Amino acid sequence: MPEALFNWTNLLEVTLVLTLWWGVLTFFRNLSKRTSLFGRFRDSAERAAEVAFLLFEPLAFLVIIGVFIFINPPVHGLMVLTVIFAAFPQMRNYLSGRIVRFDKNIAVGKKINTKNVNGIIAKERRLGLAIKTNKGIRFVNYSVLLKEGYMLLADDSIGGFYRLRITPKPENEIKNHLQYLRDLMVSAPYPDRNRRPDFALPEEGRDAIVMQISVMEKAHLAELRGLIEERGYQCRVLKK
Repeated sequence: MPEALFNWTNLLEVTLVLTLWWGVLTFFRNLSKRTSLFGRFRDSAERAAEVAFLLFEPLAFLVIIGVFIFINPPVHGLMVLTVIFAAFPQMRNYLSGRIVRFDKNIAVGKKINTKNVNGIIAKERRLGLAIKTNKGIRFVNYSVLLKEGYMLLADDSIGGFYRLRITPKPENEIKNHLQYLRDLMVSAPYPDRNRRPDFALPEEGRDAIVMQISVMEKAHLAELRGLIEERGYQCRVLKK
């Protein structure tokens, strides 16, 4: 019997190295989304990180599976084929998701219409999109999106995600504005409780804060802005 090309130690080493790189890419992706470190190149850096992540994850799985098979090709090859056969629908959705998410217009906060589902993209999961509608959260598989098609909508009345630029007024004496706003969003009745607000500090001013937040109804946006302004801040809506 010919000697195996790889052994279990090789599999462990490869898995550890790929896991480390996965962690680096995840950190870089989160950093590009949540900070202004990249300045005017932020959008490019965020897109580059997302594309690298989309490509790396399936390639890493293929490398690990390849090493696993070559430890004992007859036995492990049969095991992998069995798993592929049993989990084929999930794998199809996963691979379809890699294709769909290459469309940079598919993003959290975008308004989408597909197969009788009309709403806001609340989360991008590995097997499909969680879409917030008037009736609740609907999950749509990526394979359905590819098969049925989808349309991104310019406007809707069911609420959604908004980016707000919040700046303290001259008379505002609060020391830690970021923490104060985080606490305010916890107690305010208008934010969507299914998603926590995201905060970022833009490079043009350390006192300015950009907040991305989801509201259940469009009318809640004006009420939320009014509440923020009552607490000593100027608040304006940024383009998405």
